[in-house]
Amino acid sequence: DAQRKNASAWSSRWRSALGGIEPADCVVTLLIDQSGSMKGRPIEAAAATVQLIDEALCALSVSTEILGFST
Repeated sequence: DAQRKNASAWSSRWRSALGGIEPADCVVTLLIDQSGSMKGRPIEAAAATVQLIDEALCALSVSTEILGFST
């Protein structure tokens, strides 16, 4: 399955980029702008992107936290 091959290749590149750091030793913080300028499609796109990033990192056993801010 092409999607599985892509995920495996991405995982290999990520692990190589960590340079010996175990994914479990990493935490990624995603900070999302929730101000009025993000209303509508921009916040929808940001939410979808964050979800994909979170799922990918979770598959690699990398902890994530998702924070939002406005003004």
